[in-house]
Amino acid sequence: MVKPAAHSFWGKGRALAVQFANQSPRSFLILFSLLFFLPGLNTLPPLDRDESRYAQASKQMLETGNYIEIKFQERGRNKKPVGIYWLQAGSAYLLGGPEKAGIAAYRLPSLAGAMLVVLLTHAFAARILSPRGALTAGALMSATLLLIGEATIAKTDAALLAAITAAQFALWRAWHPGGPGHHGRAFSARNNALLFWVALGIGTLIKGPVILMVVGLTVLTLSLWDRKAHWLLALKPLTGLLVYCLIVLPWGIAVWQATDGAFFAEALGRDFGPKLVSGQESHGALPGYFLLLVSVTLWPAALFLWPALVTAWNHRTAPLVRFAAAWALPSWLIFELIPTKLPHYILPSYPALVLLIAFALEQWQRKHEKPNLIALGGTTLLWTLVTIALLALIIMAPYDYGGAVNGGLSAGAAFISLSAIAALWSFWRRQWSASIAACVLTGMVFTWTLLEGVAREIPDLFVSPKLAAAVAKAPPGTPLAAAGFTEPSLVFLTRTDIVLGNGALAAQFLIDQPTGIAIVEAREQSEFLSALAAKRQTAIPVERVQGTNYSKGRDVSLTLYRLNIVRDR
Repeated sequence: MVKPAAHSFWGKGRALAVQFANQSPRSFLILFSLLFFLPGLNTLPPLDRDESRYAQASKQMLETGNYIEIKFQERGRNKKPVGIYWLQAGSAYLLGGPEKAGIAAYRLPSLAGAMLVVLLTHAFAARILSPRGALTAGALMSATLLLIGEATIAKTDAALLAAITAAQFALWRAWHPGGPGHHGRAFSARNNALLFWVALGIGTLIKGPVILMVVGLTVLTLSLWDRKAHWLLALKPLTGLLVYCLIVLPWGIAVWQATDGAFFAEALGRDFGPKLVSGQESHGALPGYFLLLVSVTLWPAALFLWPALVTAWNHRTAPLVRFAAAWALPSWLIFELIPTKLPHYILPSYPALVLLIAFALEQWQRKHEKPNLIALGGTTLLWTLVTIALLALIIMAPYDYGGAVNGGLSAGAAFISLSAIAALWSFWRRQWSASIAACVLTGMVFTWTLLEGVAREIPDLFVSPKLAAAVAKAPPGTPLAAAGFTEPSLVFLTRTDIVLGNGALAAQFLIDQPTGIAIVEAREQSEFLSALAAKRQTAIPVERVQGTNYSKGRDVSLTLYRLNIVRDR
């Protein structure tokens, strides 16, 4: 164990932290991961479009009491199963219900899922690496940029990754029982099998067949690699399938009856299926997309990735390397081959990459192996370029979107620069513990600077909160319509029954609802005013909001109108 000097305030603080981490690694990782996952949880406004659609559909479950059908306003949201909506609705219910719960309440399941991923990654590593190696795996998983992003928004991916990692952990224990981290009778083979099938069922309820693909490919790869599969019997497949069906089928049958089969027709035929054959919703990309992005999405842990992979190849018969490879490689290939691509699709492979990094670091630290020099140079260049780009984001975004670089952002950027230099310096001097610490610190400061600093200095990107604040000045219950700006965040922040459409529809809405408010984007203004004039009506502008609709990549100017009830006749 590390025994730092404790002759100063910082020395004593470091000694206490190391002692806490050594004695209670899980508690330490929970607190440590919160330093990455809490920034932005409450301060970052609801994002368009997927996050706000998930949160709004969960909110409507609480409003209507219908926990079977998934709806966004009056339209069925037949894309993903119900699991994440139940989790978000339960979280929001505990934190005030649909009237009082803010977006943070709907993000908590993602945060909890990300924390479980960190703990499970640590548990994986603890079964074969040293306590320090296991702690390194958990710490690097906490700092991964892609996981931080998913932990902070109300979507499926962090919760799905928790289910996948739990299932893979149970699979690992069945394939490689015992080891230094063996949990003994407290975690029996029966409990391990139960964990596997429960995780598989929950993952299916969260995002359908994705977990089945990742786990199934791992099983297939290991079985072919070993030329045997009898170890699968430890997972008690017959009993397990019954448990799985008891988790998945009740809602499946209920939603089939409630929607007359429409949910499955749309989810499989219009959402999942098309992604396999073409780039859906303009999200197509060529194979190699995720490989090009890994230096960004795995940052800052990506500093160790490429030399770690070389070391892992040199130890390719080691159990942890074999399992991690069976986990990551087949799924990665499938994700690369599927035409539809978004950065977060590859997240299910990332715990395996972190385990390979932790394994390699252990070889370098404890066995004094030397990492490949070419890989060291390549990863240094890539990591430096990504870090410079992230620093540019911190500096440029406020200027581009209505804010300014204040003292806090400047201090954050300076600290990121210094800790990044320290990480690289230690990296090249092969002072691995110092490099890991500086690398993780770089990621932590970047996270806080971006999500708590930059997010407050880009008001032009967050149009819906401005509109919601303007609408809130009207009497409660005021009817509402919007023309030309129909983003889901506006629905979530205002009211479920807001009418979304074009200028003519907004005009008719005001005529039918004389006490209402119409939000009209400049491109719809002419049609709106013409439609009112055709009915011999006029409208009074109440307030104007400007900003950038980042979903469409264009500037918007919106005016809130009331019907001019007192007018010349």
